[in-house]
Amino acid sequence: MTDTAHYKPVENLSKALKLMKIFHDLTQKELAEKLGISKSYLSEIESGKKTPTINLLKRYSEVFDVPISSIIFFAEHLDSDVDLEETIEFVDVKIIYLLKFIKSKNWSDNNIA
Repeated sequence: MTDTAHYKPVENLSKALKLMKIFHDLTQKELAEKLGISKSYLSEIESGKKTPTINLLKRYSEVFDVPISSIIFFAEHLDSDVDLEETIEFVDVKIIYLLKFIKSKNWSDNNIA
């Protein structure tokens, strides 16, 4: 369950989407092209200035081949101590790899800003 005292939906979703881009070793320009949006709009999404629409989340889902629900799960659990081994039955494996990747890098907000 998400700790609502620390949960910031737009910030966490923006951070999750940016981390997915980093994990897949894409530049903003490359991802913007794949998503069919401008680089400046992608930048605003990643910085939390704009909130992605459900249609844009669907395109992220298609580009990264993960369900929208897994993207949301990833965003909700970025700042938590969720047991990754126990969640594997409920979450797309790619999201588990993303969470492990971040943990292995000891990333904080300062590393992805």
